[in-house]
Parts: sequence; structure tokens; C-alpha cells
Amino acid sequence: KVDEAWKQRLQATCPELPFDKQRRFLSHYQIPYTITSVLIPDQALSNFFEEAVALAGIQQAQVVGNWIANDLLRELGAAKRALADSLLRPVHVAELVKLIEAGVLLMPAAREVFAEMFASGELPGAIVDRRGLRAVTNEGDLEQWCREALAGNPKSVADFKAGKESALNAFKGPVMKAAKGKANPKLVDETLRRLLAQSN
Repeated sequence: KVDEAWKQRLQATCPELPFDKQRRFLSHYQIPYTITSVLIPDQALSNFFEEAVALAGIQQAQVVGNWIANDLLRELGAAKRALADSLLRPVHVAELVKLIEAGVLLMPAAREVFAEMFASGELPGAIVDRRGLRAVTNEGDLEQWCREALAGNPKSVADFKAGKESALNAFKGPVMKAAKGKANPKLVDETLRRLLAQSN
């Protein structure tokens, strides 16, 4: 006869079963099945994810999951390297996500940083500083570039004021060129709209 208490003791020593982990990831982290289905079959990968989320904050779980399920696995595959041999650790992913969330790093630069930290093991903040990849957040510079873009394109100013929303895009190229691609698109948009509203 199998004693119930003995069964319970055995169950307590078992690791979390895949279906239980799948349900927990879906409900606790609010990440889609497309990500959990990649993470769950690999215990080391799912542990890596949970460590990174613990460092980045649970509200960033989906972003962390995307970096791991897409970028990390792609780099591991290209390098023919196992996760255990990777120089990139959960702290790297967490710090990268925080830099993006803070507006310090734009996505095109973030992808460059990811590839470099995978190759070298250097932390993203150090790479960003060494390579001068920080996004421009100086409001004075940003406003000056936006003013110059507006002054250089009076027709698009008139179109925007006439209700043509797409006319705003005509100013973004010159601003990004002046900022050498490092201006935060969201701040550019907000600044342009503010200046256009003030010129009414």
C-alpha cells in the first residue's frame, strides 16, 4: 500500500511541472502564450527569465520575455552556444530594459548594445557610455531642432494646422538628422505638437 503522507512527501520534492509553470507564467507575469511556449520547455531559460524580471520589475515581464525568446535565443543559435556558456546574464537583460524604459536608449541602438553585450559580457550601461549611444534628452537642444524644422517647412506647418495629421512627419526627419538619430521619437512628437500649438 502506498501511504498518502509518503506520496505527499514525494510530491513536495518534485520540481514545478511544465503545465503548472505555464499557467503561473500566464497569470502572474501576464505574458502571451507565444513567449511562455518558448520559455517553459527549457528550465534554465525559464529560470533566466524569472531572474531578469525580478531585477527589471514585473511590469517589464513581457519586454524581458521578448528579448530572451527572440534576441537571446537567436544569438545563442548563431554562436552555437548553450545558455550555460553565455556571457550574457539576467542582469544584462534587466539593465538594458531599464535603459530603454527610461528613454536613455532607443530601440535601434538597443539592438546594437544587445549584440555587443552578448559577445563581450560587458554591461549595457558601460557600452552605451563608451559608444556615446545615449538618446538626446536635452530639452533645449530638442526644442531648437524642432523650431528649425518648423521654420524650414512652412507648407507642412500650414497643412498640419489645416488638420492634416500626417504633415507632422515632414518635421521628424530633419530633427532626427540634427540629433544624429539619437532623439527620442516620443519627445520629438510632443515638442513639435507643443510648438505648433503655440504658433496658432
